Amino acid sequence: SLSLQRDNIILDVRQTYRAVVRARNSVQIDRTSVDLAARRVDNTRTRLEAARAETRDVLLATRSLLTTKNQLTRALVAHEMARLELWLSTEELRVDEKGMWAEVEQPARGDEDVEARERSEAEEKELAES
Repeated sequence: SLSLQRDNIILDVRQTYRAVVRARNSVQIDRTSVDLAARRVDNTRTRLEAARAETRDVLLATRSLLTTKNQLTRALVAHEMARLELWLSTEELRVDEKGMWAEVEQPARGDEDVEARERSEAEEKELAES
């Protein structure tokens, strides 16, 4: 039963890690979508000023921008939830004396030593391969 429990913990950590990676990729894709939608709005407004588009086109482009911004917000929330799940799975989720989530202090990317960064990258690569 100890071996089964260990395997279940490893499986849970790997699954939550993959969820974090998927959520991060989704955020990147949605950020690109927001940029494209914003450019579409600008382009449509320029075309409207040149009498090559209608007000309806601007409204549709603006609606599309709002939709993509909402999707980005959902993706950001999903990413944060996935990170919290990973912290919970790895028992890194800390709670203060009031029962509120307390973020773990992590050094900035440039402040940590090279060996620690390489070790964490190797661990991340190992999890991704599993």
